[in-house]
Amino acid sequence: MEDLTTFIITDSNYSDSSLISLHSFRKYHSNPIKAYCLDFTDDEFEKYKNNVSKIGGITPVKWKLREIDPSYYEWNKFYIKVFGQISAKFDILNDIHTSWALYFDTDTLFVNSIDGIFDNPNELNGVCLNKTQVDVNCGLFLLKNRKIDYFAEYVKYCKEHSTDYFGIDEGFLSTLYKGKIKQLPDYYGINGYYDLTENTKMIHYMGAIKPFKMDDDYNLMCLWFNRYFKQWYDYYDSVKDLFMFSEKFNNDVNRIRNMTFNVSRMGNAHPEMRMFMNAGEKGLQLVMNKMISDYRRGKQ
Repeated sequence: MEDLTTFIITDSNYSDSSLISLHSFRKYHSNPIKAYCLDFTDDEFEKYKNNVSKIGGITPVKWKLREIDPSYYEWNKFYIKVFGQISAKFDILNDIHTSWALYFDTDTLFVNSIDGIFDNPNELNGVCLNKTQVDVNCGLFLLKNRKIDYFAEYVKYCKEHSTDYFGIDEGFLSTLYKGKIKQLPDYYGINGYYDLTENTKMIHYMGAIKPFKMDDDYNLMCLWFNRYFKQWYDYYDSVKDLFMFSEKFNNDVNRIRNMTFNVSRMGNAHPEMRMFMNAGEKGLQLVMNKMISDYRRGKQ
């Protein structure tokens, strides 16, 4: 596809994991890539430039997060912590002047070519779009770029809908492009909900438990998403000598890699999950299976 910009967005917390994603993407695609680096220090940016030079065809862009007027998120305090990065994604779309933009998350691993995404595209091609197209977390999308101020439109929409709207950045894009969306087959971006097959294009390590990072705010479903961690660790092992990963990143990888994902033990340690404990481990597994089943049914 001509007149296309392929891009990622990373902050310093995901700079190392982005190298895994970028390297795996490059195995199947020669697209030039812009890597927008949010609020990197000079040293972090120089290190990142050196790392991506080992992959080739990647242009790091040092990107400063805008100062956010608090009135922009007064309608919903839930957004305060993430609003800066939400605004960054939309500001970056306004920085891209090609007709099309291909985006992928930095918590992904490509295992096949995604060339099929360019076949008869609609204005928004994405995977993992649910029926309501809110709270979307695609990990991958192809977008026909509109000549609008994405951020201004986002703020306007959120203020009009107040707390009734909980879609983040990709959720808003799905709202904005409603009626012009082509939903890709599930195997384009599998996560813990789907089975890994020979057709799988990309694994998306969504949620608060990733092979390289574990947040305190994980929920019950996150415990299911470790089923494809081995693929990420195998890839990490194959390239770890190529890059200058941070000591913290390597330590986190090894720590999570050696964890036992025992549902009962981890659930009991998490206050928001203790309500499920009376069901026992088998009961918890049934709860998780039902959540997966409900998700799949909701997408049909």
